[in-house]
Amino acid sequence: TALPRLAVACLLRAVALLLVRRPQAAIDELSALLHVLGRPAALVAARRRRRATRTVPRPSLQPLMSSPWERAQTRLSAVLDRRRQLRKRGVCAGS
Repeated sequence: TALPRLAVACLLRAVALLLVRRPQAAIDELSALLHVLGRPAALVAARRRRRATRTVPRPSLQPLMSSPWERAQTRLSAVLDRRRQLRKRGVCAGS
């Protein structure tokens, strides 16, 4: 269940990186995704090890985490800010 969500998140990050003209970072993101998808057993094993050594119950950490909406909003804001910076410098089309 985690792999499809991870894949979608990586693809969205790669698109966002392309929008702000950071193609090398987008390539790195896609490369990391392919690496993880090529070795899903390693990801599952790492998560299993983490679960076995967990000292704090997961639900007790939930109030410390931002909601998915807040994370998406922050990322979108960062992409739009970067786009504005590039437009000011005349790097983006339509400026």
